[in-house]
Amino acid sequence: MRLKENQLIKLKSFQREVNSLVNRWLQRQAPDVELAGKFEKIEDIFKQVNEVEAMYSDWGKQHEMIGKTEILTRQLFRRFGQLPEWAESRISKAEPAQLENWADAVLDASNLTEILGTPDNQ
Repeated sequence: MRLKENQLIKLKSFQREVNSLVNRWLQRQAPDVELAGKFEKIEDIFKQVNEVEAMYSDWGKQHEMIGKTEILTRQLFRRFGQLPEWAESRISKAEPAQLENWADAVLDASNLTEILGTPDNQ
């Protein structure tokens, strides 16, 4: 449930608008009252929304990485058979972009080392 970039922009715009509206409303209702303490609670709500969004974003990235790792491992297994330990280790430590490059290379490679390099190349 990751928020897309345009949804995030809309959410931040909405947050600014709500902040502004609430601030103006409070000033009209009680112009002589200190608003900072009351307004902090609203800010806390927005902080929590941001924290939850960040948590979901991190969770999504972790699961995306797991998915890419699983797909590459399946492709390599189907193409070359049981993977050696060094290959599994290299895959588990790879960045997402590297996993994508390796997944593309599966289509053209004639052996595992053409994709992942040699065992001593860790």
